Amino acid sequence: MAVVFGRNEVNIKRITESTSVPNNNVARLMYYLSCVCTAIDCDDDDDINRFTNYSKWSRLSIEDQKQLLLICYTFSPDVFEGKVFFHCEELCIQFLNEFYEIDQVRQQLVAVESIIIAGQARQVTKIMTYKMSWLQTYYIRPMKNLTRQLENPPQRRTNPPQRVNPPQRVNPPQRRVNPPQRVNPPQRVNPPQRVNPPQRRVNPPQRVNPPQRVNPPQRHVSPSPQRPKLTKSQERKPTVAVDTGCCCTIL
Repeated sequence: MAVVFGRNEVNIKRITESTSVPNNNVARLMYYLSCVCTAIDCDDDDDINRFTNYSKWSRLSIEDQKQLLLICYTFSPDVFEGKVFFHCEELCIQFLNEFYEIDQVRQQLVAVESIIIAGQARQVTKIMTYKMSWLQTYYIRPMKNLTRQLENPPQRRTNPPQRVNPPQRVNPPQRRVNPPQRVNPPQRVNPPQRVNPPQRRVNPPQRVNPPQRVNPPQRHVSPSPQRPKLTKSQERKPTVAVDTGCCCTIL
């Protein structure tokens, strides 16, 4: 397309590609330096190219970050303004910055063919247009923040040494030994039962009835004859007992 800068008409070709930049001061400055190397030829300078891979910003040491600051001071936007970088929001069609190739220039070159930076001439291959918000986001604020960060580094918090657990005791593989089988104790043998000898049945002696008491023979006493009735004269006579041997007779 044709673009008019003042009295100059230039045919340019938009070659912008989208990208993603990490939200970090170091990464944003590395992206800025990458935009510089897109517009000018930095292929033969390894000291600069190693700071353009902004996706790997976390690999930079503190010393590398200080060197990055120094390079960005050297390649400041003031060096490129009106030669390689152009503040032209009309040409920022989709993004905060856009890249263009110049095909033809009429009457007078708008972009120079080369630019001298730090005493070294560098070939200009493309131009970049930008909005002021892009310059604030990817150069001005990151430069201030990173400079302050490196001048006042945060106190490194030293964590106390973590307690290291002693290595756990590894039990050797146990050899599986089958336990001895339980041997049943010998069964208790009952002693031979006491055999009662055959009982001799002895009939107890029969109770002997004691001999019956034999009544002695009764002495038979003959009844005395009736005493005759005595007269009064007879009654007065004494009676005499006579022993006849067997019985007594009372006279």
